[in-house]
Amino acid sequence: MKVMFYGSMNIDHTYRVDHIALPGETQPAVSLSVGAGGKGANQCAAFAKALGEERPQLFFAGKCGEDGRFIKDLLSELGADVSHVASCEHTGSAVIQLDRNGQNSIIIYGGGNTQIEKDEIVSALAELSGGDILCLNAEINALDFIMEQALEKGLMIVFNPSPITPELRELPLGRCMLLVLNEIEGRVMAELPEGASYEEILEALRAKYPESMIVLTMGSEGSYFAFRETKLRCPVKDTVVADTTCAGDTFLGYFLAGLIEGKAPSDCLRLATAASSITVSRPGAMLSVPFRRELDF
Repeated sequence: MKVMFYGSMNIDHTYRVDHIALPGETQPAVSLSVGAGGKGANQCAAFAKALGEERPQLFFAGKCGEDGRFIKDLLSELGADVSHVASCEHTGSAVIQLDRNGQNSIIIYGGGNTQIEKDEIVSALAELSGGDILCLNAEINALDFIMEQALEKGLMIVFNPSPITPELRELPLGRCMLLVLNEIEGRVMAELPEGASYEEILEALRAKYPESMIVLTMGSEGSYFAFRETKLRCPVKDTVVADTTCAGDTFLGYFLAGLIEGKAPSDCLRLATAASSITVSRPGAMLSVPFRRELDF
């Protein structure tokens, strides 16, 4: 089996502030840090760290400029084949406000993430064959073409529909092997109003995508798993939160690693929860993701 993460690469500019700025408000930042991020890159890094050298052949495909070469190098150091990272003028970027409680507000500039070409996709997917796994997120363009090509090849698709856009409703999400969503993404994709309970969201998603495994992450409320007749819940671990950036990406990478190891979904939830609890205790994105040896699991 081979695994490919086809996704975003971002240069994260994180401003630590007292509180998330209100409309019309100007406030000073306590500090600024610049680091590697992007949902695709973060999820690939989490998967690589979860399995170490005992993993399937791993690929990362995407697009970045010379300014983002350090992200490509980090993924390569973790063991990912990055030969299908195409070049562009500007790497995607993120402006992150991080408040005193560790909560964030993020603005994304697409850069190369929104400039992926069809020939690049065909070239990258040529590395995979039926039964291999393709992991996607919504920070990149051409998702309809990527999914079409992947399904024709018989690939198993893992999808994180973030950020939510109107175009997502046109994608064949019901044919994905695994959908990983947070509470806001889940509610919107389930077409439920604000205030819907987690149980209502989960049941609506299970009914809408009956052939897909559903993982719903809920921050401090823990996480849910649903597939056919199975429904599970895993509470969070008590953790001092420093930065919630990359928590969901860590969860996805570790959950998928657990599945590939043959773990039961309940154990995959516990593994992903343990890893995410370490991630949120550290500042930053990709570099905050723990290695498997750091987990007491």
